[in-house]
Amino acid sequence: MICKEVHKKMNSYLSEKLNKATFNEFELHLKDCASCRQIISEVKNTMTLADRTEELSADPFMFTRIQAQIENRSTERNRSWQKVLQPIAVTMIMLVGLFAGVSLGSKYYNDSLQLNANEYVLESEDEEIYLNALAYESIETFLLTDN
Repeated sequence: MICKEVHKKMNSYLSEKLNKATFNEFELHLKDCASCRQIISEVKNTMTLADRTEELSADPFMFTRIQAQIENRSTERNRSWQKVLQPIAVTMIMLVGLFAGVSLGSKYYNDSLQLNANEYVLESEDEEIYLNALAYESIETFLLTDN
C-alpha cells in the first residue's frame, strides 16, 4: 500500500470499517512509514479532542462586552474621518499662515522701501536747498555759521 491510498482510507481505518486484509496492509504500511504514522496519530488526537464534550456556560456579561465593542467600532469609524480631516485642516491653517506672513512681510518691505525713497528725496531736496543756499550766500558766511 502506498501513502496516497493510506490517506484516502484514513477515515475508514480510524472508524474501523476496513476489511481484515486491507486493515492488515494498512498496519504494515504504518509500521514502515513514519510520516503516515505521524499523520494518523495527529488525526487521532484531534478526534479525541473533538469528542470531548464539555458543557460551556455563557458568561453573564458577554452580551454587554459584545455590545460595547460594537459601539467602539462605530465611534472608531467616525474617528477615521477625523484622522483624514485633521491633517488637511492643519495643512490649510499652515498655508494660510504662510500666505499671511509673506503678504505682510512684503507689505512691510515695500513700505520701508517707500520710506527710504522718500528720505532720499528729502535728502536730495535738502541738497538742492543746500546747493541753492550756496548760490545766494558767500562760502565764508556759510562756513562761519552753525546751521
